[in-house]
Amino acid sequence: MSKFFVSSNLQNWKSGDCPANAFVSIGVNEHIALPNGELLISAQLATDGEVDYAVDGLIAELEKIRRAAKTRIKADNARVRNDVTKRIEERGE
Repeated sequence: MSKFFVSSNLQNWKSGDCPANAFVSIGVNEHIALPNGELLISAQLATDGEVDYAVDGLIAELEKIRRAAKTRIKADNARVRNDVTKRIEERGE
């Protein structure tokens, strides 16, 4: 499971709903919450190699999330646009 996820304002949008432009947010699936409210997204790291491994893994996951977020925005906007176009055509405008 990825440490991150993409959330869209249109994830529950359905045909006939009011049109809107898509936007996404990136959230954290996996973390450790400290008593002071800080969130940790890695295990304890004690060597340069551990730091490099953890950061490289986070970067790789974030690159996947970057692609997923862009794809989600395009897909959500296309879904809304197609629905609006269909409604306009059905009314004969």
